[in-house]
Amino acid sequence: MPCEAVDAIAREHLAEVERKIADLQALRRELDSLVGQCGCGTVSECRIVEALAPTLEALAAVAGTPLFHSR
Repeated sequence: MPCEAVDAIAREHLAEVERKIADLQALRRELDSLVGQCGCGTVSECRIVEALAPTLEALAAVAGTPLFHSR
């Protein structure tokens, strides 16, 4: 495999890493904003839970587990 091909693969990986870093930085800003808005109320009023609920439900669906366990 020529060096140019290896360089191209490395550049593709680097671009993917940079995209992931940008995504994580955006997520960090969003979470920081949500935490800053916390009114320390009840779970039913929680903006953090509201914002993350679709994500939590999607993760539970992928994992094949219920979001909340009944007792």
